[in-house]
Amino acid sequence: MRLSVLSTKHLNRLGIAVFLACTLLPLAAGLAYALAYSFGLAGALSHGFTTEHWVAVLVARETWYSLVLSVGIAAAVVILATILAMSVVLYWGDRLDRGLPGFLLYLPLAVPPLAAAFLTFQWLGKSGLLTRAGVALGWIADLDQAPEWINDPWHIGVMVTLVALTAPFFIVLFLQYRRAENLPQLMQVARTLGASEKQTVWQVAAPVLLRRALPNLGLGAIFLFGAYEAPLLLGRQSPRMISVLIAQKFRKFNLSDVPQAYTLTLLYAGAVGLAAWWIFRKMKRLSGVGNIVILLLLRVGALNAQGPLDGYMKGKGNLDIAVSFSGNSSNKFHGANDEIYDLEYRGSLLSLFAEYGLTDNFDLVSVGSYVFTPTQDGLQDGGLFAKYRFWNASLRKGYRFHAIGGLGLAFPLSDYEPTANGALGTKAVAAPARLILQLETPPGFFVNLTGGFNWRFDQPSEADIAAVQQERPDFQPVQPANYATFLAKIGFPAAHYYLDAWFEWQYTKGGSDYVPDVPDLPQLYGVSYRQIGGTAYYSDEGRMGYYLSGGYILNGRNVSQMLRVTGGLVFKINTGKK
Repeated sequence: MRLSVLSTKHLNRLGIAVFLACTLLPLAAGLAYALAYSFGLAGALSHGFTTEHWVAVLVARETWYSLVLSVGIAAAVVILATILAMSVVLYWGDRLDRGLPGFLLYLPLAVPPLAAAFLTFQWLGKSGLLTRAGVALGWIADLDQAPEWINDPWHIGVMVTLVALTAPFFIVLFLQYRRAENLPQLMQVARTLGASEKQTVWQVAAPVLLRRALPNLGLGAIFLFGAYEAPLLLGRQSPRMISVLIAQKFRKFNLSDVPQAYTLTLLYAGAVGLAAWWIFRKMKRLSGVGNIVILLLLRVGALNAQGPLDGYMKGKGNLDIAVSFSGNSSNKFHGANDEIYDLEYRGSLLSLFAEYGLTDNFDLVSVGSYVFTPTQDGLQDGGLFAKYRFWNASLRKGYRFHAIGGLGLAFPLSDYEPTANGALGTKAVAAPARLILQLETPPGFFVNLTGGFNWRFDQPSEADIAAVQQERPDFQPVQPANYATFLAKIGFPAAHYYLDAWFEWQYTKGGSDYVPDVPDLPQLYGVSYRQIGGTAYYSDEGRMGYYLSGGYILNGRNVSQMLRVTGGLVFKINTGKK
């Protein structure tokens, strides 16, 4: 019985993974290609890194006219459809739950947008059915006096079509919330207490429905923002909604418009992504699950495992930029003396990495990160680093040996609260020093040994200490402890791909320890751990690549048994190229 439960659980996880791989990965790959195309790094017109396509799009008036028009139409349609749907549900809700009206309600949902646009054209065009009826009844003298509702400046035909398609969906949505909230009983209570029918409908029932449906209305606005068929057939060609503008940029005979089309696509995706993120952020329910110590690993060195300093030099004038997104999860927390606690953590990390070769033997590195947790989001830690290759020797039989030294400074990028439940990090300020030794073999395999020491310069603030002392009056802070690190890595770089596997060890002597249900500062904990992981990278044309990496904390002291999975894009730019 136990085996079957585990198998079902694993199959569910596998199914979710396959679903995400089939839905999110193609989308991410498409956006990555669009980003490369817009900067001149991919496609038939690529001639090296350039921002001219972005400048052309951002300074063009039609870009902003299209964005404003799309937002305006989406907002107007949502408002009109909401008023119409809410009026129908509040006044005729009981009749819609059964019989022919309930059946007819779902028919408009089956009409494709293209067919709806043609129906609108047949009814509202200059020679449409409404105009002909007006002429027959004597309301309109001739067709020249008929109002312009198709291809008109106010996009009336577009909005009529979109409202006709959206309102039935909102009616169904409001009906579901009407049942879930027991709205008929609530309205009856309001009438019993003396509320008029108008007050009962618009001051009691309407706010309940609107509050429940607000996130879905926002998602509906996002969908309408990208409407295509109705604006294409019924709207004007200038200004155009953003979806029509993008499509026409792709289809024109002028090939120079294609990079601009990809740029507009990224602007559209960014606007939709920000709107969706804001909506889901408002929908998110904050929970008290978790503990301040869960996020001890959310610092630059730990989550990136190998850290920002590796055994390869970029070369003079070469710039690498990597954008990555990590998913992190843990169910166990390792305290001092091999104690293990059931503490759950789920979170994500958006990271930006850049490395530039000032010379063939001297590189500058910068990193930054943004954390998403169930309780709060925000900028976390970053750092600036430098590395110098002081020994580059050719050995016998084609072997090569490199010795690199690195220094840097890691610091918090925002004034987050390390004492809060679900804190973004430990607010540590550290100066890492690294000695990197790398041996490369003739077939291409390499062995990397990296040793380092990290000096801690941060001190807990008086406000953070006072916050802990309010619940624990005897609390006395200790000095944040320095720590040592060691990394062993083997790998194989090839023309179009790269693979490695590594083991990392961190040791901290001193510092305080986590005690369950005792208020403390995670900034002062001594963190030690052993971690394994690996990286796979692929690049087709050399200027852009994709990578997938992972890491797993085996055990340690004051550390979560964290599983990390990271996916990212790498852009390689030669700034010295003419």
